[in-house]
Amino acid sequence: MNAQTEIFPKSKEEQLKDWMKQQEFFATHHVIEFGLKIKYNRAIQTKGDFKAKGFIKELDEDEKLFRGFKSKESWYSWVGKR
Repeated sequence: MNAQTEIFPKSKEEQLKDWMKQQEFFATHHVIEFGLKIKYNRAIQTKGDFKAKGFIKELDEDEKLFRGFKSKESWYSWVGKR
């Protein structure tokens, strides 16, 4: 870690964003689990904000089937800013 990281730690929102970038695909329950791990109660709301801003996209039913996700749960992937 460099000195700047220690002085100015990342916000919970930035930690969530970095985590989403690292994941290929993630479901809502994964976001909840990560939010609990970093003690971030707004993880779900922030996921919604990222979706509205175009940072993440929700997989449609065909893509979920192609990827092998059989649950009815929503799955997402990081796409960055559109």
